Amino acid sequence: MGIFDFIKGKKETYLPVEIRAGITEDIPDFSDIVAEIKKYRPQIQTSMTSILGKGYLEVGGGIAPLWPIPEPFIEFLFNYSDILRNIIRTLRVELFKNGIEVQPKYYSKCLDCGKEFDEEFDRCPECGSKNLKYPSDEEKKRIEEFIQKVNEADMTLLDVLGQIEDDLNQYDNAYLYFMKDYYFNDEGELIGAELKEIYRIHPNKVIKIMDGYGRFGYSNGEEVYVCLEHRNTLQRKREYCK
Repeated sequence: MGIFDFIKGKKETYLPVEIRAGITEDIPDFSDIVAEIKKYRPQIQTSMTSILGKGYLEVGGGIAPLWPIPEPFIEFLFNYSDILRNIIRTLRVELFKNGIEVQPKYYSKCLDCGKEFDEEFDRCPECGSKNLKYPSDEEKKRIEEFIQKVNEADMTLLDVLGQIEDDLNQYDNAYLYFMKDYYFNDEGELIGAELKEIYRIHPNKVIKIMDGYGRFGYSNGEEVYVCLEHRNTLQRKREYCK
């Protein structure tokens, strides 16, 4: 639940009072903004109950969220309400105050049977093989270096995750964009990928590819697919992109 849900649940008659209570005195009067909210609230409420019944609007084969309060006004509250901004900042600081620690996925892994163990063994307890793999110090170093710069904007992973935490508390929606290099064999089959950058995407820029039942990868009741090179086109058949 986001920090603004208590506002979403209020009746219209209480909206200006509740919002003004959190705004600092030096902010100009925004009665015009409140009037706009009251003007469009009936249409928004109608959409919330009639479109999928869950506050989502069908757009381009997917669904986009609808907010009872317009998204620009939510941002206005976040930027100019000392109380709300301090609450959200405190949540973010407490969540990430200990930083990020890189831990191994396993301490021993058998390359013959594929079993992973949280202890270091000389011989696989499952199949008895001595063909074991252990965590790589070089790989750990690469991850720790990447965490300190996850994109060309010189942002750390904590910087990006902090943005995501703020989005969750404001909109109840948050999205990460993982930029990858993909590798294909001569037959065009995907054989691997390498993560290059991580960014935050603003929630109002995202359309979820899902149907009215909440099934991801479905549109209008049909399963859809996306080519890695032509992401703007939803394909109805699972075959090689022509």
